[in-house]
Amino acid sequence: MIDQFCCRTIVEINGISYFLLDRESFEVVSPEFEGFMEAWFELKRGDVFIDVGAHIGKYALRGAKIVGNEGMVLAVEPHPLTIRH
Repeated sequence: MIDQFCCRTIVEINGISYFLLDRESFEVVSPEFEGFMEAWFELKRGDVFIDVGAHIGKYALRGAKIVGNEGMVLAVEPHPLTIRH
């Protein structure tokens, strides 16, 4: 059942909408996933943020919300299967 829910579904978490590709995407957007990243995620308005391995944009979308129009986010996803979706 969870696999059907996760495939090509849009969910909103903390005011950010994510397009889920699969079960892994669902797990990635969970607030518990990579909880340690909170200590490293210290962006402010106007910053530049580069997300290498952006997957579905968990950090790129959040970063864009923080840096605003004054900043910039560059998100790169090299995995061919993720790019196809």
